[in-house]
Amino acid sequence: LGSDMEMTLYAVFTVFCFLAPSVTNKLGTRFTMFLGVLGYAALVAASLVYLLGLVGRWLVILGGAVNGVGAAFMWTAQGRLMLQYSDGTDSGRIFAIFWSIFNLSAVLGGILLFAYFLSTSSSGDWSLYAVFLGLILTGACGTLMLLPPEKVKRGKEEPLLTEDLEPSSAVVVEAEISTLPWWEELVETLKLFRTEYMARLFIIFFYTGFNQPYQLVTFGNRFFTESTLGLMLSLFYTFELIGAYVSARIVDGSPGRQAAVRGYSLFFLVTTLGYICALWLESQEAHHPEDIDNRGTVALVLPGALAMAFWGFSDSQIQALAYWQLGQEYSTGTDQSRAVGFYKMVQSAGWCLGFALSPTKRLAPILQLTATAACYIVGVALVRFPGKRPNQVPMADP
Repeated sequence: LGSDMEMTLYAVFTVFCFLAPSVTNKLGTRFTMFLGVLGYAALVAASLVYLLGLVGRWLVILGGAVNGVGAAFMWTAQGRLMLQYSDGTDSGRIFAIFWSIFNLSAVLGGILLFAYFLSTSSSGDWSLYAVFLGLILTGACGTLMLLPPEKVKRGKEEPLLTEDLEPSSAVVVEAEISTLPWWEELVETLKLFRTEYMARLFIIFFYTGFNQPYQLVTFGNRFFTESTLGLMLSLFYTFELIGAYVSARIVDGSPGRQAAVRGYSLFFLVTTLGYICALWLESQEAHHPEDIDNRGTVALVLPGALAMAFWGFSDSQIQALAYWQLGQEYSTGTDQSRAVGFYKMVQSAGWCLGFALSPTKRLAPILQLTATAACYIVGVALVRFPGKRPNQVPMADP
């Protein structure tokens, strides 16, 4: 049931990321986020009703589909709002704040998971789902309290810095609601598929979703016990927080190309270290398959913990670099909605394929490792760094 629901969620998420920029630009970021968070509430409510034995599993899968629609709306609107809150020199810091709050819940959840499985073998009860539902609905209402970008005070009105550290024009925050017809909004989103800049980011965007089904599901479930996995997830998300702040230091206040070289070099190094640790464990398991039954040993936990720490750090880095690159290339809110929608659509497609391949009977773990590693290597090689060039120049037709 869980696998079917996840596949449905991310398949719908992928499709609706194409429509989400239009909804965001026509309804505004905050109201779109409100609708999006309600999609998450729908899945929890469906799971609660299923847990009580009132309906069949179909309702949970339907809840996953509604969650997919909501996730597309929420993440697209959130991405645009975050980019618009930035004045162009502090996008890394703003992402770090958001990413820290976002992943703090995962850190606490991992600790709770560890404690829960130490005391019981149950998969949960109705009161737990009810608490989650109440928190989600509270969060949905909280999105309506966010300030619109044009009302955000950005401190001193200083000129931004260009590639050569020369002053550029001030940031202009446009009206939040687009005046374009719905169909023109969809056409503008489609045009992104013909831009060289976004085409060269496609593979690294895909990696940001494709990597974690192997890292957290295939690798994590095989090399850690249930309780230890809870601690490893906490470690993973703790290093997500650290990586976000390191990325903020790299990209804020530096010329675009210099920041990109530093950021992607560090991402490549740390990610590679994680895959080296994983490769060592996978090779050990291939030669000594009986060791997989001794997942509590230091010989497995220590390199596995290092892999999770490296991957958590590098995941926040590539997420920060992705948002930063979009902010560097697209300056208006409507364009940023479309760019974030494109990014999330490609990322979600990566999640879909990753979950489809994660069962070891479909693809051997070592091949999953190889595929995800190849994805980030090729992705980094193709990235086009920001610089002085016109925005959104279409590639020539063949």
